[in-house]
Amino acid sequence: MLCRKVPLTFRDAFAAVLQSQTGLVMCAAPFNEEEMSRDLKSRQRLDGYAGDTVELVPQDRCREEFVELMGLVEKLGPLNRNLSSEAFVKSFFKSLVLRQLLIQQLDDDIAKFTNLTSLDVSGNLLTAIDFLPPNLRFLKAYNNNISKIACSAASLCFLGLGHNALAGAGVGQAAQHFPNLLSMDVSYTKIAALKDMCNVGTCLQKLRHLSLEGCPLVLLPHYRLKLLRVMPSVEMLDGMPVSEEERLDAQLVSMSQALAPRPPFLRVAFRPSVLANVRSLLAEVVSKHKAELLTASNKLAPEPGQKDKDPLVEACAGGALRFNFQLPCGAWAESSDVSFDDIEITGNGQDSLNLSHLKREDGSPLIFDVGLQDSEDEAEDGLFQLCHWLLRGMAVSVFYRRALPRAPVDDELAQSNVLSKRRSTVSQPKSERLSIPLMMTAEALQEALKPVVIGGGVTLLDVLLRRTETGVTEEMRAAVHEGNSSAVAEATELSLPELPAPSHFEVDALVVPQERRLEPEVQVPQAQTVLGKVSRPAASLRICITLYADAVVSAPSTADELRTKATPK
Repeated sequence: MLCRKVPLTFRDAFAAVLQSQTGLVMCAAPFNEEEMSRDLKSRQRLDGYAGDTVELVPQDRCREEFVELMGLVEKLGPLNRNLSSEAFVKSFFKSLVLRQLLIQQLDDDIAKFTNLTSLDVSGNLLTAIDFLPPNLRFLKAYNNNISKIACSAASLCFLGLGHNALAGAGVGQAAQHFPNLLSMDVSYTKIAALKDMCNVGTCLQKLRHLSLEGCPLVLLPHYRLKLLRVMPSVEMLDGMPVSEEERLDAQLVSMSQALAPRPPFLRVAFRPSVLANVRSLLAEVVSKHKAELLTASNKLAPEPGQKDKDPLVEACAGGALRFNFQLPCGAWAESSDVSFDDIEITGNGQDSLNLSHLKREDGSPLIFDVGLQDSEDEAEDGLFQLCHWLLRGMAVSVFYRRALPRAPVDDELAQSNVLSKRRSTVSQPKSERLSIPLMMTAEALQEALKPVVIGGGVTLLDVLLRRTETGVTEEMRAAVHEGNSSAVAEATELSLPELPAPSHFEVDALVVPQERRLEPEVQVPQAQTVLGKVSRPAASLRICITLYADAVVSAPSTADELRTKATPK
């Protein structure tokens, strides 16, 4: 029977690691440094000749205190009362890495690590930072659920809290409790307002490196310039050095503009260009078509001089594809049909379908206004919805609609609506003979022509959470560089445009047949880095996503209108 792991305090986790690494079990005995030194000298004489130089610790140990402590255990034994003394052990370590040990609390016992300068407790169950060692300089606590900081550490110079539940209040607490920070990584947290960072800039005058990548905040207009306006000491932002040009551009941002509320919406545009390897999605359709040919009543050889058609073109002639794209609000946007007449097949059998003219179902461009409404409920907050959509990826569904039947002649209309197959004759050309449909009722015809989902996938868009553009015009820059005070004043009055220039990102999305759609590497694109690329046949959708897209004549659908449409997924 498997033992269920239980959450631990920092004290218990350290004791378990210490015992597993060195065999030491800490005790409450007082530490006698002189006695321990005598024991070590005695052990050295037993291991060699008197006067020999014994080097217990390699010079290149790279702060591996456990290796050094193990050397002491080998000489003195794990039962030595000074070596196992809690006072000695906890003052011995300068660096500790305690990742993924189910630590749920940094208890007050951590204050006994008086010489600890570097601590890594990433991947645990922490929800708050309540205690820290008194001389800690580097703290890494990535991938926890930390939202609160309740202790101070004046010595701390690096704080790594990426991938936590930290919001504006939490980052403000960090600034107050750790005033001497030089570098802070709070990427992929819940920081969503620039006013929160304004307070941080006031407290952290020494801060030079800051990472907010992946936070909802980075999606706001002119994010980098506004941040530099309220935190001018930052030299490295989101892994990119702050250029002199950016600092000059930041002068064009007024403080009122930097702290202005978020815009009411953000316009998102989809521009698909090509779908490659379409046949991987339509293998079942092609196979069914081949089976129908084999069971046909007249199996005639190809007409003289007529070339065999590609099975994909022959099976899907007159048919069409349709795409559904999931929006940040969860609604699905449906595209227009794309005819198979546009498919291109190369000499080696590779196929591609041109999607450059793809529109929405009503013929308007694939452009949508995503509301950025502010809400205390994260699930209803438009900015958080957009951020989560970019992180988890955009879901895409592909539908197939078979060819429309030809219009029946008058004598066929007089026939019964009961399903019947009409036999082709030898005198008919092969193309007509293969395209003659079955006679069926209107209901059956409607059902037969209903689009059927044949595949889909998830497109990762997190690169759009790494903002690098400034969106400042050359005219405004020129006014600053010339040093003309009146021009600068005029530019400052005009300030920056409310919305930045469009931000584009082109991606090749993996689209697999419907029966493989639930595979991990399809639903979670990040899994491809662990599991490897999908080896089985799959289609590739080239699509360009644009944030802050230009306005168009056709008004985009609202999220409420899209929710009312019963679109199959």
